[in-house]
Amino acid sequence: MRTAPILALTGAALILSACGSSSTAPVESASSGAGAVAGNVADCPEGPPARSPLSFGKIGQDGVVGGLYNDTGQPIYVTNGTETPTDNIETPCRLGPGKATFYSGSNLGGNDIELYLSAEDNSFNRAGTRVNMSDGIAFWPQVWVEGFSFRHPGWSREWNCTPDESKRVNISQGQSQSYDTYELGKLTVSRLDDNGSAAREYVGTDSSKVDDWARIDVRISRLGGCS
Repeated sequence: MRTAPILALTGAALILSACGSSSTAPVESASSGAGAVAGNVADCPEGPPARSPLSFGKIGQDGVVGGLYNDTGQPIYVTNGTETPTDNIETPCRLGPGKATFYSGSNLGGNDIELYLSAEDNSFNRAGTRVNMSDGIAFWPQVWVEGFSFRHPGWSREWNCTPDESKRVNISQGQSQSYDTYELGKLTVSRLDDNGSAAREYVGTDSSKVDDWARIDVRISRLGGCS
């Protein structure tokens, strides 16, 4: 896989007027009522290979594999926005504090992985950190982090917070990108060296077609969000 220094693509990120207000409470102080339905949410699968809802796409083109690590000290509700947004946003899995789960994705022409990370398991009122990752055939592996919130499932009612740090960046093997803002939360995204054996294990295949998929890990210490 190609390597390159971390470079921001041109163009300033748009800051939505609805996001980042100092009068809003952090996402981690979400209402205790969210836990009332926690029993209806399955735990995220631990250990490779990546499984539903955190696996997506077909084998045979570039993609992304990696691990998600919860260092927040609270449960995180994880959904995959790469597929039909309404269906997946409504069905998170729960990643407990100190736990890890794995993802894999390949999506020609779009983000290979779109992780929605929230303190809320309520599908109709959620906010948190969205991590987008891609490894297109003609592009460098890239990462783009946003804050998000929605009052109802689906793209048409989703708000994204994109401060200056929320630029789409190229990420090379062995490099990391860290974020620490109100809207984005506190997290580190690290691209590991390409490893065919690891990629096959994460995807759950013996196909050599995944050997050069980008390996990108995400460690999240604090959730972000906008309202």
